[in-house]
Amino acid sequence: MTSWSWSDAGRVTDMVKINGIDLKPDPPEPGEVVTVMIPVHIAKAVERGAWIDVTVKLGAVELVGKTYDLFDRISEGDPGTGSWNLSVDTGVTGDLIEVGDAALTVRLKIPREVPPARFAVEARACNADEHDLFALNIKVDLAYWATDPAALDEPGPERVPGAADPPEPGGRSGLRGQLAAGGGRCGQGGGMGQLS
Repeated sequence: MTSWSWSDAGRVTDMVKINGIDLKPDPPEPGEVVTVMIPVHIAKAVERGAWIDVTVKLGAVELVGKTYDLFDRISEGDPGTGSWNLSVDTGVTGDLIEVGDAALTVRLKIPREVPPARFAVEARACNADEHDLFALNIKVDLAYWATDPAALDEPGPERVPGAADPPEPGGRSGLRGQLAAGGGRCGQGGGMGQLS
């Protein structure tokens, strides 16, 4: 059984070409830090001020919708606290991520109290000059672990239905509003597209 899948939702003109994705652990598990390894080719230098818009949905319901500065995520974020961080294996010099092949690594903790369900993650990234970096869709099925008797041995803390986590510092919600109002990907028009 496959518990996750991904698709490149970008354009041929995107500045970053995604060559694949690997998850550890595979399958991802609630309560664990997940490491997402993404080999990429960077066709044009990524500049400070680049940002990523992340949306997490459960069915048609948007659970998370935030915009983050990419360079802030390189130096900040602790996956153990429910945040996330990004590392780049090569080519980061000051305010640039250089042209060439690189490996992006994202580390995040899946909260233990996440319900056994299917989630959709949309990530849209743009350079400081508003050119598209990449667009990526990931589907994660955490419903599988509810059928595993071992997963049921350790119940997580109770969660109040409808309770939201507090907003994470550093999100740039103003850009999300611009995109939602029809600004399209990276100010270039054309809309963000929908996850099917």
